[in-house]
Amino acid sequence: MINDTIVYFLEDFLDLLCERAEEAKKACKQLGANKDTPGMNSLECGRALAYYEVLSSFINQAKVFGIDDLIPELNGIDPEQLLA
Repeated sequence: MINDTIVYFLEDFLDLLCERAEEAKKACKQLGANKDTPGMNSLECGRALAYYEVLSSFINQAKVFGIDDLIPELNGIDPEQLLA
């Protein structure tokens, strides 16, 4: 039971991270087109970069600890897309 709860937590947390990462990426791109808010663009792009770091670390640590097979969603996530 505890193991299932942990896996559900990790899946849910991963979904939340991916959702927020996509939001930050979109905000970065939208603000990049608006030359009136260069500071905000830097902030949003910084957030997207931070989510890239967090997701990359999450995926790498899951592999190191051998739990990546417990979370099938990991295989479909490419943190590099946040940098494009």
